[in-house]
Amino acid sequence: MDAAIADFEKALQGGDAGTMVRTNLARAYLTKGDLDRARSYAEAVLHDEPKNKLAFLLLAGVDMKRDDLASAETHLRRAIAVDPTFIQARSKLGELLRKRGRDDQALAEFRKVVEIAPISPVEYNDIGNIYRDRHRLDQAMEAYREALRVDAQYIGAYNNLGLCLQELKRLDEAKALYDKALAIRPENPVLRNSMGTLLALRGDHEGAIAEFERAAKADPDWPVAQGNLATLLFEAGRAAEARPAFERWVKIEPDSIDARLGLGLALLMLRDQDGAIARFREVLVRDPGNFRAHTALGETLLRRGDLEEAQTQLEAAARLEPGVARVYSSLGELYLKRGLKSEAARALRKSLAIQPGQDEARRLLTEAGR
Repeated sequence: MDAAIADFEKALQGGDAGTMVRTNLARAYLTKGDLDRARSYAEAVLHDEPKNKLAFLLLAGVDMKRDDLASAETHLRRAIAVDPTFIQARSKLGELLRKRGRDDQALAEFRKVVEIAPISPVEYNDIGNIYRDRHRLDQAMEAYREALRVDAQYIGAYNNLGLCLQELKRLDEAKALYDKALAIRPENPVLRNSMGTLLALRGDHEGAIAEFERAAKADPDWPVAQGNLATLLFEAGRAAEARPAFERWVKIEPDSIDARLGLGLALLMLRDQDGAIARFREVLVRDPGNFRAHTALGETLLRRGDLEEAQTQLEAAARLEPGVARVYSSLGELYLKRGLKSEAARALRKSLAIQPGQDEARRLLTEAGR
């Protein structure tokens, strides 16, 4: 890229001040991330050619990288006004309108693109995504199949069509589709992840774990696959393997509440109470109203005998989710240990009213009545 920029700059210095050179420089600087120079060259093109559609498109690209979506929309509409068949601008406008929550308008733009150029699979896929978000799965699948008709190797459409089939519980059809796509792109992380979710739905946890491992290996920085791997390992009781998987997830996605909470639970399963408590506290710093973190921290402190703070955490959990029997059972046990028998009885009765068949809660209630 730097070499291309140097060549274009040299052409300008040599007296070639044509709009094509400036357009290429604007595109090159946009790709490089030098947004000020990209804007400067695109504006220079428009100074000479006020209706240059490529310059408007490049200015929209600068605006989108700066999250100035309103200005980007203005530039894209100007490009389309110059050339209503300019499919790159219409496609970008559709993407932008999706980001701004204006799906009906986005759908109209994508439909216009496939009307102008019915050989583009991307926009058929985009149409399918809008319908899928609206749970109109038949229309979504029709759009994904159109994308595959145009390009039989378009992996995104295979994946999205498979997800629709999964949602419809047509798992055998979904698996056949993923198998076909994986024959084209064997190490595609998105496909491997989708296959993993399908196998998990079918109860094949070992197969699902293997797929998530391949997805995470193919794209080590993708938090979705890493999170699915860590979670399934934990659910399978393989805490020693889940721990490093959760740690990688936290490293990839430091602000993920689920990653830190899952790591805490894995540490707890490994009897590392100090490590678990630290992770639960980290969650509550980021999300003070997290019911699961209050509950896990309270129960862990209860087991450690730190009754005062355990009470604070469990009472917070009960306020957040007053319909969970387990929290009241833990509170009943805690109140008993603190000698607060009437509070214990009240909490245990609440627990049994929510979930009657708890032998341990009944035993504790009997103890509270002595």
